[in-house]
Amino acid sequence: MRDMSIEGNLAGSKSPARSCSLALLFACGLLLSVSGCHSDDDNDPARPINDGQIWAEVGEMEPVRLFVASCSMNGKVFIFGGNGSEDLAQMYDPELGLWSTLATIPNPRYGAACAVVDGRVYLVGGLPRQPANFVLRAVDVYDPTTDSWSQAAPMLADRYSLAATALDGQLYAIGGRNGTGNCLTTVEVYDPSSDSWEARSPLPVGVHSPAAATSNNSIFVFGGFSGGGCGGGSVGLVYEYDESIDLWNVRTDMPTARHGLTTSVVDSRIYAIGGIDGFGTALSTVEEYDPDNNTWTTKTPLVRGRSYHGAGTVGDLVYVFGGREDDQVPIILSSIAAYAPSNDQ
Repeated sequence: MRDMSIEGNLAGSKSPARSCSLALLFACGLLLSVSGCHSDDDNDPARPINDGQIWAEVGEMEPVRLFVASCSMNGKVFIFGGNGSEDLAQMYDPELGLWSTLATIPNPRYGAACAVVDGRVYLVGGLPRQPANFVLRAVDVYDPTTDSWSQAAPMLADRYSLAATALDGQLYAIGGRNGTGNCLTTVEVYDPSSDSWEARSPLPVGVHSPAAATSNNSIFVFGGFSGGGCGGGSVGLVYEYDESIDLWNVRTDMPTARHGLTTSVVDSRIYAIGGIDGFGTALSTVEEYDPDNNTWTTKTPLVRGRSYHGAGTVGDLVYVFGGREDDQVPIILSSIAAYAPSNDQ
């Protein structure tokens, strides 16, 4: 089912979905910012959201899906996999409102995670289309300058519904769920220079479907679903990783416990968006975390709840892609919503 709703309190910024092949983009010179020949204002693209708007619908994602992996780099948002489109890789340009289809993912997957390290996107974990109950350790590495994939060393543990983020040129794979359905406490770090993984201090509590973000040179992990054999419920737990001593510190809980959320960073503040609560309801909740003061502020919500969606930050805007509106009677959303934290005071 297609979602044609307007996200937010003002309309007028909607752009029709457009797409083209990556080869055509290269030919037309539209990938300059990704290939490194970018101009000085690439980090301040034309704003698709009007002055004073907080949320606005700016386009659509096709095909619609959830359980995608998403991350952003050089003014673009990358969306990988998802249920029913496990081998699909796409790039969204918010300035142009343009979708590009990228080279096919070597190891098709959904429920994976991704992070950017040194200009490359690392896609980790997840579930393949087939066989059932098989969990991936494989790591696929996407190079946007050549639209090509390579392989990195596999993770130490198979996991899906994990979180991933980067810090100091290294990739962290955090939590998730294994092939037996158990929530994982395990954390591992990948060093591209040696193409190797090492275990790090585990999370205090095992969770699947948390979110992770890096801000102020620290890694933060938010929420997730926890319990024995993952039979518990949504949590609002927040942990900060101290890389210097390999230790997780407890921070102030999210006001709203949830899993299947996304987190995005704008000006060091972390925005926890959507997710599912302990009753299986998709949430419209948006909460802002201030790492400097360890405090939370409730912000303007989405018009419709979203869970297992994608998100990416470009400039000072957060883009939210697709997801599921309700966990009991699922409606998969197609809309792309843009959020302007600077207007949400």
